[in-house]
Amino acid sequence: MRILLLSANYNLPVEGGAERSLRFLAEGLVDLGHEVKVASIGAADSEEVIRGVEHQRLRHGNIYSPLPTSRARHPLLKFVWHAIDSYNPIMAQRFGAVIDEFGPDLVHTNVMAGVSVSAWPAVKRHGLPLVHTLRDYYVPCVRSTMFRNGHPCTDICFSCYPFRWAARPLSQRVDAVVGNSRFILDHHLRLGTFTDTPLKRVIYNGHSPPATPLPPSSESGRLRVGYLGKLTMEKGVEWLLEVFSTLPENEFELTLAGLGAPNYERGLQNRFASERIRFLGFVPPTQLFASVDLLVVPSLWPEPLPRTVFEAYGHGTPVLGSDRGGIPEILRHGETGFVFDPDKPQGLLDHLWSLQRDRGLLARLRAGAETMAGDFLPERVAREYLELYRAVIEST
Repeated sequence: MRILLLSANYNLPVEGGAERSLRFLAEGLVDLGHEVKVASIGAADSEEVIRGVEHQRLRHGNIYSPLPTSRARHPLLKFVWHAIDSYNPIMAQRFGAVIDEFGPDLVHTNVMAGVSVSAWPAVKRHGLPLVHTLRDYYVPCVRSTMFRNGHPCTDICFSCYPFRWAARPLSQRVDAVVGNSRFILDHHLRLGTFTDTPLKRVIYNGHSPPATPLPPSSESGRLRVGYLGKLTMEKGVEWLLEVFSTLPENEFELTLAGLGAPNYERGLQNRFASERIRFLGFVPPTQLFASVDLLVVPSLWPEPLPRTVFEAYGHGTPVLGSDRGGIPEILRHGETGFVFDPDKPQGLLDHLWSLQRDRGLLARLRAGAETMAGDFLPERVAREYLELYRAVIEST
């Protein structure tokens, strides 16, 4: 099968969760004998082959590149960018040319910010089956997060409507929609998007665990707590630091891996300066997991499916996760970790104290995490998508 994957970003020096998930899928499909091409957006045109996957980066068709950057944008520039991105005919034309050249059997779209929903009618004009995976909230939300002013959004904000005039009706033209969690799929359906899409599925993302197991957790001393991800308010990193600061210094330590906006990150480091709190910056996940006993995922926004949870499982690391978004779907309370409510910080504190006092419980959670890691192997994810691809082709 010839499969064309469209997404905003691919093969970046610093990958986010969506980019890593797409890379595992593309390489998994190639390993199963299929021809795969990824089209993404960047500052200039380029082509490369990575682990058997063709990758074509197209010059963006907007006023600036959507690639992640620490550079602040003027609000007026952001307004213009989002207005163009609401339906970008330039990107539709460029993706149409990729379709003509590659000749796929099916097109699968992913992260759409910068791609624009104009890609969907471009695919249908070629008479091709179209699959879309929900990895964020781009269709109903300009910020792609459904999170504003420190709180999750329950509906489409008034400020988002002018930029989402095309997204909802065009979503009905997709042949199959996949939620990378049940939560994100149901949330989109409740907002009136993809309601007419014939095939709806939930397929969790994949992760390859390390070949060499990590050493066992410490049996005494400080409980070593870890955080992995972007340093942003909606990820709950500031909330976590505030809660953690109430714990005694001789009992717990916290290591954070990830990057944030320079001013925000610097402010956190200054505000929570302590010898037991370390900021590693961007490092390979294994480097963090080798130095912690457990991972905390304190998301305040309705995160669709944080990769950090099953990346932790792949390293045999238990997880304490908030009850937001898709997190509770992949966290077995009492078996692979614990779920807590960020509106009630004492819940997280109670779990941390339980694990500090009972290292046998920590060992049991570690065993559960190692077992559950098998549910997220990339080959399993690729085979589930192939099954869906065949169903879509047969039905269109």
